[in-house]
Amino acid sequence: MKTWTWNADNGDGTYRNPILYTDYSDPDVIRVGEDYYLVASSFCNTPALPVLHSKDLVNWEMGSPIFVGDIAVFVGVSPTYP
Repeated sequence: MKTWTWNADNGDGTYRNPILYTDYSDPDVIRVGEDYYLVASSFCNTPALPVLHSKDLVNWEMGSPIFVGDIAVFVGVSPTYP
């Protein structure tokens, strides 16, 4: 059985839409040095926030998801629980 993977990069300095061939709702992107990171809402699809990484805003790799309990650790804030 042959599998198919979407690739937006045409390999010649151009790309085709959509860059991400899936639904990442409410995406937020931040640049840290030469790297870009994207987080998106996951709602009921997974129990965590998906995190993607890119060097060029075209080629994205899935990173480790952030679990809700770890969000405060990720952003460097201590969680406060009642």
